[in-house]
Amino acid sequence: QTCALPILIVDVNLPDGDGLQVIHTVSKAAGRPIPAVVISGRPSSDLFERLYRELDGAWAMLVKGSNGLANLEHAIQAVRQGLVMVDPQLRQATDTIGGPQLTDQERDVMKHVAMGGSNATVANAVYMSEKSVERVLHSVYKKYGLEGTSKRDNPRVRATLRSEEHTSE
Repeated sequence: QTCALPILIVDVNLPDGDGLQVIHTVSKAAGRPIPAVVISGRPSSDLFERLYRELDGAWAMLVKGSNGLANLEHAIQAVRQGLVMVDPQLRQATDTIGGPQLTDQERDVMKHVAMGGSNATVANAVYMSEKSVERVLHSVYKKYGLEGTSKRDNPRVRATLRSEEHTSE
């Protein structure tokens, strides 16, 4: 008989803390990553990105009430095999693994935006009209989930930070 590796099953929101912190604590005590199934009642792309960045080894993310025990059993099997599994209800969040894929044109525009260029300055630098720069920025905002964000929330700055974060990885 072989001893199966332990698998943590944690809720992200615990009454006295954060489920991901529990995973970190147990993994540190074990001296190795412990496979985990993370359950959330309010999953988001931010939570998915956090899991992707913070967890080493095998893990699964499930939505509470999503296909009950069948998904839980599938998740446990996946992490036992060293895989990462995401609840089928979270397909939209998985589009952001490692950050959205920007086109060469979008990366070029964001590079000039990151240097502080106005739309007019960026348009001159990349040989396109200001209207085209606006369309490219709109596409980037959409990819980063910033579409419809108010100017007060600084979508331009947030998109710049996100693009810098993904190009430095």
